[in-house]
Amino acid sequence: MTCIPRQIIAALLISCFWGGGLVLSANTWSAVSGADIYKEVLEGTAIYDDPVLDAYIKELGAEIIAVSEMAGEKFTFTLLDSPDLNAFATRDNYIYVNRGLLNYVSNEAQLVSVLAHEVGHITRDHVTGQEGKATGAQMLSAIAAVLSGSNEVYEASMAYANSIIRGHGRRNELEADEAGAEYMAKLGYAPTEMLSMLSIMKDYETLQKDRAKAKGASKQTYHGIFSSHPRNDSRLRTVVS
Repeated sequence: MTCIPRQIIAALLISCFWGGGLVLSANTWSAVSGADIYKEVLEGTAIYDDPVLDAYIKELGAEIIAVSEMAGEKFTFTLLDSPDLNAFATRDNYIYVNRGLLNYVSNEAQLVSVLAHEVGHITRDHVTGQEGKATGAQMLSAIAAVLSGSNEVYEASMAYANSIIRGHGRRNELEADEAGAEYMAKLGYAPTEMLSMLSIMKDYETLQKDRAKAKGASKQTYHGIFSSHPRNDSRLRTVVS
């Protein structure tokens, strides 16, 4: 899941208050392009400087796109210099992979499963739909915090917003897994490797959350919804199989 860039949030907040109201329209979110988000992402996290690895990610991505419903369309794959195990997709067919994820894959099929899952989010039109729900909720939370001057209000608002989108997010994750497994099978990879990779991610998330909890902080990992995506989820296994 992605967030609206900081500068854009600030600009939107200004426009909301400047207009004398707090009405948020669909046009507000559609004004943010994938290129805007790309620019913001790179301001916070640099591209990983490894041309060979970057080309490898792009090549695998292109193979997945070729067997998807969006074959022939332009996708932008970016390898980020971040140690976290993560990957995410944003509007306009942008997909990001953290270099840290590569430390946890045991084979090419597991890496393909992550890329195929993210492509699935785009081909199943999850990005703009879920993005609208999430960013809308985040914007309202930011407004509530600004109006009250209280960070506690913001955190409470976000907790409520996350509870609203959690069910939708879980459904999207399963659909993206199903699409990804289909693309893997078409390319000759064993879709069961997706289950192996999801188990690795679940273990990583549990470890990160335990470490964060010990420090009194919170830690969001891979889409932040694995709490509703259990390691031995029977529905997930059915979808992938």
